[in-house]
Amino acid sequence: FAKKQFPKPVKKIGIHHRWGGKVNANSKEAVLEIGINTNYTAAHSYMPPKLNVSFVIDNSGSMAGYERIERLKDALIKMVPRLPEDATVSFISYNSVTTIILNPQKVGKTQADITSLINEIQPGGGTNMLEAMQKAYQFVEDNFDPKALNKVILLTDGWDENEVLVLENAQKHFPTIECS
Repeated sequence: FAKKQFPKPVKKIGIHHRWGGKVNANSKEAVLEIGINTNYTAAHSYMPPKLNVSFVIDNSGSMAGYERIERLKDALIKMVPRLPEDATVSFISYNSVTTIILNPQKVGKTQADITSLINEIQPGGGTNMLEAMQKAYQFVEDNFDPKALNKVILLTDGWDENEVLVLENAQKHFPTIECS
C-alpha cells in the first residue's frame, strides 16, 4: 500500500516512481513504488464501480520463503474491511491442488469470517495455477455484471508448472473479464 500522497500534478496526469529497498533482510527482491495521480476533479461525487472479484492465491511451498505468504495474507486482511458490502468476492488458493476458500458471495457483514479464512492459508506443495485460475474465471463469469468491475486477481511469486501459453489460452475463453 502507498504510504504517502504524491503531489498534485501540474499537467493532467502525474506518474511517480521510486526503487525501494529489499522486501526484508533475507530477500533478493526489491520494491518498485509506482504512483499515478491526476488533477481531475469531478463535478459530482464519485461512485466507485461495483466489484465482482476472484482472488487466486499461490500457497505453494515457494511462498514460505522470505515471509511471502505472511505478507500476502497481511495485505489481504488489511484489504477486506475496505471492500464494499455489495462486492461479490471469492478466494481460491492453489499449490499442487486447488482449494476453494470462499465461494462467490457478497461481502456484507462477513469481513471477520473472510479474515479468518485467509488466516488459515498455509504454504506447501507444488505450483499448479491452471485449475485455480479457470475456477476463478468461472466464478466471475457466473456473477458477471456489465456495470461492475469483473476481475480475476492472481497473487503469486510468479512461477508455475504450466507453460505461459497454456495459462494465456485458458484466459481467452473469458474476454470480458480482466486479469491482474
